[in-house]
Amino acid sequence: MESVRAGDLYLWFFLYSAVGWAYESLLFTVYCRRPVNRGFLKGPFVPLYGCGGVLLVALLYGRVTNPAHIFLIALVLTTALEYVTAVAMENLFRAKWWDYSMFTLNFQGRISLISSVVFAAMALLTLRFVHPQVERLTGMIPPRAKAHFLILATVYLLGDITFTVRRVLVVNGRLGEMRGHVSAILAERRGAVESGAPRRNASFAELLRAHFRQEWPQGGDILDDGKAAAADGARTEAEEEKTGASR
Repeated sequence: MESVRAGDLYLWFFLYSAVGWAYESLLFTVYCRRPVNRGFLKGPFVPLYGCGGVLLVALLYGRVTNPAHIFLIALVLTTALEYVTAVAMENLFRAKWWDYSMFTLNFQGRISLISSVVFAAMALLTLRFVHPQVERLTGMIPPRAKAHFLILATVYLLGDITFTVRRVLVVNGRLGEMRGHVSAILAERRGAVESGAPRRNASFAELLRAHFRQEWPQGGDILDDGKAAAADGARTEAEEEKTGASR
């Protein structure tokens, strides 16, 4: 019985991870008006939702029935889980994966009252109405098929995590190199000014691009691509404003 229960929890982890990915990707795709993959991973999973869903099911499902109690407990649990996850990912990858600073009631941009209320409401609806059907439907899956799926899903998830973490670490390393290049150019310019050497007419961006091409050939191309992308974005915004004004 315990092994079956553990297997069901693991299956629900994948299910709610996929549902969370679909929810966030759809939300931001509509908001940004372009396809957005909101997952940290390449695949259609947001493990934060899977962990939250399994945690709530394990602690509350069938044990707490009062809707107000479910809402309050879910409010505390989801807020704590989101905050701990944000801190851990920022420390591991030196980057912020979400930011609630635009909301008035937020803490360090990692959690906010409105997001916590939304997650608690989603948890209440899930535990009261959605999960009973999930439990019924997944209970109809033959144990052998369930075991095969979990093995394949685990292998895929581990491969996805390995690939994504390596990619993020490589990007962080490149950003560290870029910061080093910028510091070197600033030090060179500062030294030239202090020594009274003639000032070169080249802009900082041109010096940075030249330094990148010497030390890191791809660096200049990245700057060029970024400059071109920024120019395209500015043109697009200008065209949209012109179109809106003509209407």
